[in-house]
Amino acid sequence: MQKALNYMNIHLHHAVSDLNGETGLRILDAILAGQRDPKELVKLRVPQITRSTVEEMEAALTGDWREEELFVLRQSLEIYRRLLKQMDSSEAELEKALAKLVANPATVEESGLPKNPPAATGEGKPKRKKFKILKAGTGLKRDRREQLTRICGVDMSRWRSARACTSWLRLSPANDISGGKILSCHTLPGANRVWILLRNVAPAVGRTDTWLGIFHRRMRARLGPAAANTATARKLACIACYCWGSAAAANQI
Repeated sequence: MQKALNYMNIHLHHAVSDLNGETGLRILDAILAGQRDPKELVKLRVPQITRSTVEEMEAALTGDWREEELFVLRQSLEIYRRLLKQMDSSEAELEKALAKLVANPATVEESGLPKNPPAATGEGKPKRKKFKILKAGTGLKRDRREQLTRICGVDMSRWRSARACTSWLRLSPANDISGGKILSCHTLPGANRVWILLRNVAPAVGRTDTWLGIFHRRMRARLGPAAANTATARKLACIACYCWGSAAAANQI
């Protein structure tokens, strides 16, 4: 979609944070419906936008409308929405699969994970961030943290970020710094069961056609198989933390 807009000199991606956000999709629908006036298109923006002013967005929506690129834009938008519907059906199947899984009887001590932090409020329950339901995009439409905590027996959201989680799992480099100079940046050896599981899964992930598989093969060519397994295991750990509701993990994957 962005490529088709660029060919028409429409730089909407500079005026909004996400082209597939609420404002971006509104404007794309209006363009495909026949609206070409930048002043009318700007009226579709939400008040929360701070990336650009009204005048800047009008300038970004002034371009050369070409029928062949409008056709490509329409096809691309239809494909995007079709994929979103498939993801919704996949999420429904995921919910059914999670409901069938039996809760893990292992305790937190047996799993090797840290104990629950003390309650942060007088009601005896720790504070946690509210699950954000996205109006557009590819995020989960429902909060799955309770189901995942029931199955795994541990709440991953207790870490303040995905970086803290991967550091505890020893999947992040342990920088040895002296005089402002990095002497060593190797990861420390680990024996945690999660560490072992993620590293064992990494080679199988590297044989897939997913973006994780591409990342694993690129790291293998640069750093070798052992380092590629560790780097891919860290990616998987970040994704796991994101699924449990870590708000900062999305920007750290």
